[in-house]
Amino acid sequence: MQDAEKYSEDRENIYQKCFISFDFTSDNAYSFFINNLSKKTKGLCITRNHPDEIAAHHGNDFEIHWMSQKNKGKGNLMEELERKIKKFIGDNENSVILLERIDYLMNLYGFEQFLKFIYGMHEEVLDKNAVLLVHSHPLILTEHQKQLLGLELKELPQPEYMEKIKVAVDLYDILGFLKTQDAKVSFKTIGKKFSITKATARKRIYELSNRGLVNVKKDGRSKIVELTRKGFAVL
Repeated sequence: MQDAEKYSEDRENIYQKCFISFDFTSDNAYSFFINNLSKKTKGLCITRNHPDEIAAHHGNDFEIHWMSQKNKGKGNLMEELERKIKKFIGDNENSVILLERIDYLMNLYGFEQFLKFIYGMHEEVLDKNAVLLVHSHPLILTEHQKQLLGLELKELPQPEYMEKIKVAVDLYDILGFLKTQDAKVSFKTIGKKFSITKATARKRIYELSNRGLVNVKKDGRSKIVELTRKGFAVL
């Protein structure tokens, strides 16, 4: 999923800056990340999520590094990431780095070590004319921790929706249903809920997906539908 929202930051002025996105989903972070890639601007996404999942939802126009105990070398994972980022921004001028799922790093090494890591990365970004964007779920950090990170990382502006999104009633009903569900919702579940055929359910879901209102994910042999932040904004 790639939103078309514009950000207040001018494209020429994002470099040599570090940002953080405090959001319940990573949609805003990925929109910023992907919208600032080009033939001359390479991207590196560092994530706990599997690379196949990231590529399925956001494309493969950027490098993906999977944070995994199986994928790491013999040393400290955070030190390995530091080397990875330094090499990437050294090899690619005006590059953009997205780091998400920082809860994984904090659980392994603690907040203080993570903050030291950010200190080092901030200096590298300034030196190499790059961009670093960190995404964090807002509830995993204390207010004090957010303030400390805020000294190094500028909070990413939220996208401004130009107008209230207009959605047909049948599509709106699907969004409303998704909002009420705690469990995973499949294409089959939606078809059964609204007494519509598989083809009709698929058509409506992909119309919502094309408008950035839902994400479609594979879950084994099924396809799961989830609301995006933009989808929540409609309701």
